[in-house]
Amino acid sequence: MGNERAYDCVSWAEGSVRTCWEARVINRPEVLRLSGTAAVIACNHIGWVDSLWVAYAVYPRQLRYMSKQELFNSRVAKWILEQGGSFAVDREVPSRDSIKTALDLLKNGEILLIFPSGTRSDQSISFKRGAAMVALHAGVPLVPAFYQGPNDVRIAQLATAAKELGWREPKSIAPQSN
Repeated sequence: MGNERAYDCVSWAEGSVRTCWEARVINRPEVLRLSGTAAVIACNHIGWVDSLWVAYAVYPRQLRYMSKQELFNSRVAKWILEQGGSFAVDREVPSRDSIKTALDLLKNGEILLIFPSGTRSDQSISFKRGAAMVALHAGVPLVPAFYQGPNDVRIAQLATAAKELGWREPKSIAPQSN
């Protein structure tokens, strides 16, 4: 499959990536390590590069993530996003298909990144409930994360920009009994 080919390319380049693009990863929970289980990561979203650093932090596991459907409008962008593990979601009215895709990925032991703010912002904005809802329905932990770094990075700056990704302990999401 295409995702495995893209992932193999990342694996091959791991040494260079780690040397040039090192990010500080703080308190990564065991659930995200190679022997870990499925989980939903809920992270703030300040720029286009956030998902790259979260993927770096969970490597060698592959990160899957939701992306706004508008990003899939061009064939090239759609191909790149899909090869990187992304799938489209309508942020205003998520379809049953996108929710089913998320639940199926988690059922298969994947790690799913959701930006609960639903948009990029360097301001404190309220989160939508999708990440918690998906974790609840899949029966997997919700892992809070916080990315701190530049919000507008050009490719040439990826190696030199200071970036940090901090984690909190995973939260079990269980339905409340009446």
